[in-house]
Amino acid sequence: MSPGFDLSNALPIAALGQIVDRQFSDLVLIVGTNPLSPFVVAKYFLSRAEEFSHLETVWLLYSEKKELQDSTKDHARNLQEHLEREYPIRVHLHPIRDISDAQQVQADIGELVLRIDGSHVHLNYSGGTKVMVTHTYRTLERSTIPVKSFSYLDGRLFRIINDETGLPIHSEDLRKLVRVSFQDFIGLNDFELYRPYRETLPDDLMQPLEGFKRLVQEKRLFDFWGAPGSRTGWRYLREHLGNVMHHIYNIEREKYQRKFKHNIQEQLPTYYSQIAYFHPSDTFSELLSYFGPTFPFFQPKGTLRPESDADFVNLFRMIRFLDGEWLEMYVFQAMAAAMRGLGMRNDLCMGVELKKRDWSTFFEMDVAALIGYQLIGVSCTTYDSKAPCKNKGFEVIHRTRQIGGDDIKEILKNILITYVNGTEQQRLQQELSVDTGTRKDNILVIGREDLAFDTLVGRIREFLSYTTSQETS
Repeated sequence: MSPGFDLSNALPIAALGQIVDRQFSDLVLIVGTNPLSPFVVAKYFLSRAEEFSHLETVWLLYSEKKELQDSTKDHARNLQEHLEREYPIRVHLHPIRDISDAQQVQADIGELVLRIDGSHVHLNYSGGTKVMVTHTYRTLERSTIPVKSFSYLDGRLFRIINDETGLPIHSEDLRKLVRVSFQDFIGLNDFELYRPYRETLPDDLMQPLEGFKRLVQEKRLFDFWGAPGSRTGWRYLREHLGNVMHHIYNIEREKYQRKFKHNIQEQLPTYYSQIAYFHPSDTFSELLSYFGPTFPFFQPKGTLRPESDADFVNLFRMIRFLDGEWLEMYVFQAMAAAMRGLGMRNDLCMGVELKKRDWSTFFEMDVAALIGYQLIGVSCTTYDSKAPCKNKGFEVIHRTRQIGGDDIKEILKNILITYVNGTEQQRLQQELSVDTGTRKDNILVIGREDLAFDTLVGRIREFLSYTTSQETS
């Protein structure tokens, strides 16, 4: 338990006034390379206008560009625009010319003191370099401003802590009090959507998804895939059917539909010779029976039969679904079920494709969730061996850090869903935690033994409950 206070019992509202002086007129925030912390702190104070009724001005301290020093002015401007758009507040930017030079920081903060008209300033020092934070604090503390108060955001505990008392200034988990939309979250580090993500599952794939759910529950998923070298399941067909998907990123666009048709024509001779020896298992045939008549899927003893553009689109969707997208949808459902009842404001999205504003390429995250302002990244794979699964684990950890910012990695969480056995699952859990420097509780690895839907929901809920209530231990 952190020293000084017990977070298992919420502080009474009456006590909060004794913990922090709520009369400050000017809020000073330090904008480092990741603007999430000052953004969350600003939203907390500004969304409580009745409690902090004297707050009139926000000051954003940013670093200027120079040799060996990146500028955070763009981050500060981004925060300024958002805060002024959302709240009736004045937001000013103030530069720090050299974030490694103590005397320069002191001089720049001295100029800030001259700009502040209010008689009470509050500094939240959750961002910036050690030199920047230390000398901003010291200069304000020694300034002629009549009243000064200080706080910091404890990322691990999800609390804003009053510097003088060591107590949180609010009675609840900050993720319950501050919600950041997914669009705003990715924009903080200059990411944007490559194309819209999904927040709901397609109706016409719900029956096949229920079919997969049944196979997992009854431990018959392996029968659908088929043993290596056998000719009874998806494993036998996936290579050649996968070739027709090559370099097709958005089947809704005409150029990709044309390429898909071209790929099919190229692969048909190989596919015909392949399927002539195909003897689908009862489980494989059962799964295909869940698809509706709008899917012109390959026939076990026939051929590919797309005719219209819509047929080609649905054929593509079916192949992609069978090849692993079903698992993403399955996990999306499990995440939604696990997140219900947490008492947190959350977003859940699937098929998230992101790019930096100056990138010519993009990357994808299978499932992403925001609990208040905490990012959960989820990667799904049907691989059943450790090596490729480990690569997927490294990737999702890297992507969450890219999106959320490496300097707040302590609150970024990751889930890896695989088909490995229990021994490999345990090894993955250990190696991903150690090899990435991530605390063990920052990643959850799921294997085949925990894939049954209710079990999966329980494992995810336990993991999320730990991150939302027990991190205070």
